[in-house]
Amino acid sequence: MALDQGTVAVALINGQMTVVRGSRSHSRRDRVLDVDIFSHFGNGLFVSDSSSRARIFSKDIHAIFPSSDPFRLHDRGMFELPSKAYSEFKELSDLQQSRMDALWASATGKLRARMR
Repeated sequence: MALDQGTVAVALINGQMTVVRGSRSHSRRDRVLDVDIFSHFGNGLFVSDSSSRARIFSKDIHAIFPSSDPFRLHDRGMFELPSKAYSEFKELSDLQQSRMDALWASATGKLRARMR
């Protein structure tokens, strides 16, 4: 996946879906991407993390939003997604949470079975 500087995407970071923005341009061959991280604040708003720069693997990008989408950058590092992009983020986030819940249920079920 090519990620240009300023392009907004959804990525899996530390087990959670989050919004990232390319901090420099990358080609399709790049395996590691430099991004700025934005944490979910609510209702389509995202805030820049204190440790907002990261290097992530390109395989951790789950969606790249078109540059034509009307993203708004507010004061103090606040970032707002348009409603369609926010819906896609929520869908990916809910799917990831379902996977983590299933993994947790499986692990605790196996542990309980061992303790009997």
